[in-house]
Amino acid sequence: MAVFGTRIFLSLHKDESIPATLVSLPTSSASSSSPKLTPFPSWGMQEYGNCDKIEQAAGLEVDAVGRLWVLDDGSCYCNNSKLWIFDLSNNDKIQLIHYFPFRYNLHDLVLDETPNGYFAYITRWGDQDIVVFSLERNESWIVKTPGMKIFSIALSPKEEPRQLYLTTRPSYRLLKAAVGAKPYTNEPSKSGQTDNSVLIGLLTFFLVLSCTFNLWLYMRMRKLQNCNEQRNTGVVEMEMHPVPNSFSPKMHGGRGNRK
Repeated sequence: MAVFGTRIFLSLHKDESIPATLVSLPTSSASSSSPKLTPFPSWGMQEYGNCDKIEQAAGLEVDAVGRLWVLDDGSCYCNNSKLWIFDLSNNDKIQLIHYFPFRYNLHDLVLDETPNGYFAYITRWGDQDIVVFSLERNESWIVKTPGMKIFSIALSPKEEPRQLYLTTRPSYRLLKAAVGAKPYTNEPSKSGQTDNSVLIGLLTFFLVLSCTFNLWLYMRMRKLQNCNEQRNTGVVEMEMHPVPNSFSPKMHGGRGNRK
């Protein structure tokens, strides 16, 4: 879901009962009845199996200058998933269609405005990688994350040092990785490392840190549980072996016999 002005944009899972996969609806209405969904940008742009139309919309995002970015998963009839960019401030004009070198599994995206232009960080269902797209270069590339299937993605506020927040499947661990003005690439740096290895190193570090913390927390909880069990056992033993009350009738009777 994305919001711009007085419109809400939604992506719907395409099937026989849902003819449009990308729709909009107004944020307010003069009528008391529920607002109706409107195919975006039009009925004519929605056609499953047509590689030049919107086939299966997925993640949505609106940038700071009023452009709607839409992931399009494509179909079995086309070899490429797509990224659509619409200029919402200019009659919803199509600004760009980018064709990815793969098909299927597009899930979500975040947008990062940098001195080098806009970049999109994109996740794919069940894949061990992140897709990076540069608007200025109209180019995309894949950054591998071996052993980590990235599921959800978020970006820290611009006022803070930029961080990518990621969750993995099936463990749903929360990880983070620093993002600079230069996005992750597959090109070697002066040190000979690629951003693949840097990102993997960062994610692995936080994954190990997360596992260590979870282990410490488990051991701590286990220790507290054992202490509670020992206390409870002590209470039971005291109840099973009570100390006679000095004012009980039995003890009074005992004193009388000794006299």
